[in-house]
Amino acid sequence: MEEGLRENSRSFTFSLVNEDHTLANAVRFTLNQNPTVEL
Repeated sequence: MEEGLRENSRSFTFSLVNEDHTLANAVRFTLNQNPTVEL
C-alpha cells in the first residue's frame, strides 16, 4: 500500500497497488459499516 496525501487529521488518501476491484469492494463495504466514515 502506498500512502498518499494527508491533508488533515480527518482525511487520508491511500493507494492499493496491483489489487483489483474485488478488494476495493470489500474495503468499501467495511468502511460503509462505520457511520463516522464519509466516502
